[in-house]
Amino acid sequence: MNRNELEKEAIKKAHEEANAKKDKQTVKEVFEGKEIDTYYYRKGNAIWSRIAVDGHITSENMVYGANTEKPYTRGFGEKWYISGEYLEAMREAI
Repeated sequence: MNRNELEKEAIKKAHEEANAKKDKQTVKEVFEGKEIDTYYYRKGNAIWSRIAVDGHITSENMVYGANTEKPYTRGFGEKWYISGEYLEAMREAI
């Protein structure tokens, strides 16, 4: 293999690893016929959640208490606690 082929293989492998990690950080569900994706990611020192409905981002919220037993986000004047598969996806982002 020459250098160009090695670079292409390394880039392809890096993309596959990044996509696999992103899949672990995303929870997908269907609600009332609409696909809802909740994606957790690190931005600086904080964890954020991004909710997209049918591919359109509808909200981005910071996760508070990410390293505690009851992490939550804030929205519409309320706290929304993270649990279940959402908690697992959020932990992948840490």
